[in-house]
Amino acid sequence: MIRALEVINPSGERLMIELARPEKSGFAVRSIEGLGPVKANIVTTDLANNDGAVFNSARLSYRNIILDLGFYEVYDDIVDDDPVVSSGGWTIGRRSFDTSRNSNGRNNLVRQELSLDIEDIRQRSYLYFPIKKDITLIFYTSNRTVYIKGYVESNEPSIFSYEEGTSISIVCPYPYFRELSNDQVINFSQVDPLFKFAFSSTAQPQLNMSQVSTIVEQDIFYDGEIKTGVVIDIFLSGRIGDLTIYNASLAQTFALNASKIESIIGGQISAGDRIVISSIERDKFITYFKGVDEYNILGAKAKNSTWLGLDHGDNVYTYSVSSGDEYVSFQVSYPVLYEGI
Repeated sequence: MIRALEVINPSGERLMIELARPEKSGFAVRSIEGLGPVKANIVTTDLANNDGAVFNSARLSYRNIILDLGFYEVYDDIVDDDPVVSSGGWTIGRRSFDTSRNSNGRNNLVRQELSLDIEDIRQRSYLYFPIKKDITLIFYTSNRTVYIKGYVESNEPSIFSYEEGTSISIVCPYPYFRELSNDQVINFSQVDPLFKFAFSSTAQPQLNMSQVSTIVEQDIFYDGEIKTGVVIDIFLSGRIGDLTIYNASLAQTFALNASKIESIIGGQISAGDRIVISSIERDKFITYFKGVDEYNILGAKAKNSTWLGLDHGDNVYTYSVSSGDEYVSFQVSYPVLYEGI
């Protein structure tokens, strides 16, 4: 069940539309189209001498979300602590007024004062759904909180209608919904304790209290519905050789050539350096950080390497280093993608 829709306009202003409380936002959600899986384009080739066709490829187009919103007057509750009326209640038009006594035995009058009329709400829709501009839509449901980015194609209010509202079309070039919470993070290292309290020691001045051990294999369970990319953050504590990372479940291999890295950065790989690899769709990069300097090391990607990803279910990740494996620790983070709400 969809509970609420939040809109973020290009200026960062936010509008929360609760489906069950239209009087709070001024917008009543009458319907929303385009929240299910987007229709796929299946490309086939007809056979000359046989029935049927041969599958070539499949792809998704953009997502088109259409909001049908009604306009709703917004009223503020005003409390008068000493009205000149008797206890009771009455109705004026569509607004109810109630009286009660306060702690001093005097009458309280709670009245509703018009804050935003229909014209104000209509013009408010222009602020939060500006034509041609990019906006973010966040959907709050019973079991998911997801967001999607898009561009406002049209905002068509029915100004002379008895029940005024508007139809808003939003084109989302990337058709998948993304989990709103922070990306999932999997660490390939852990801290192992080397002693337990309480204790006394006359050992050497240097006493190791714990050590960081590397984990060369991790099973990553991905709960999303659409294959997703990953961001691999590699921390180096010394010079290493060629690095290779595998996703055994998808038969993917990604490798970096150490000599090419050192050629690009103009120096040796050393302690304190960091490598970030992103295989996120439309945001793929390989960046090397050395102090305050950043280097694009896409050219160090080994031939025949494939960009790593995650598919629904178990994904077994492992890695190897030709030398200096004790100097490598890293973590894998990834967004969760859904076909629809």
